[in-house]
Amino acid sequence: MNILIVEDHPMTALMYKDLIVEESVVATTNNITIVQTCQEAYSMIDICAKSGTGYDLAILDHNIPSYPEKKLNSGGDIALLIKKMFPSCKVFIITSHTEVLIIYDLIKKVKPEGLAIKNDITAYNFPDIIRDIIAGKIYKSMLVKQCLNTIWKKGIMIEDYNRQILMYLAKGYRLKDIEQIIPLSPSAIRNRITKMKKVFNSNDNNSLIRQVIEEHYL
Repeated sequence: MNILIVEDHPMTALMYKDLIVEESVVATTNNITIVQTCQEAYSMIDICAKSGTGYDLAILDHNIPSYPEKKLNSGGDIALLIKKMFPSCKVFIITSHTEVLIIYDLIKKVKPEGLAIKNDITAYNFPDIIRDIIAGKIYKSMLVKQCLNTIWKKGIMIEDYNRQILMYLAKGYRLKDIEQIIPLSPSAIRNRITKMKKVFNSNDNNSLIRQVIEEHYL
């Protein structure tokens, strides 16, 4: 089994590797590759694709140095690339993010076989999590499940465009900028913002963002 670990904290990456080997998580491990950045991950994926080998399991940190030239900005982007290049590869994303919208987007867009908040991962449960993922089970850690339960409390945030609009507003984009990015009419975008303000009991865009952050959606 070929395994790719993408983690920019060397000690954490080595812990993952040691646990897989020492706990005999897989029957045979031909190769465990550790890289730290999106660029290094891209290079290894490219090498494997050209050699006709590929990966069976990828363990990815979500927050890793980006590779702008290839528009790879996170472990989520690397996961999408891996799924495109090696469809049978199982992907386990581990993130320090606990923001509801980020977690929900990862599940909806990437559809990883496993997703966990770093605080949920220990040396004791990690081997069993990997075994379950390899066996074909879908794994979501406790904090991930809590995030998913939270988003249903404000169902309006399940809409893709609403989440995109909110994220752009949080990054400081002006409405006229958002209108150039999201394929909706200006009035439709404004109507969506108005509805979100109502749901979050906010009077203006700034208070909307403050409330969203306070409630840990962003």
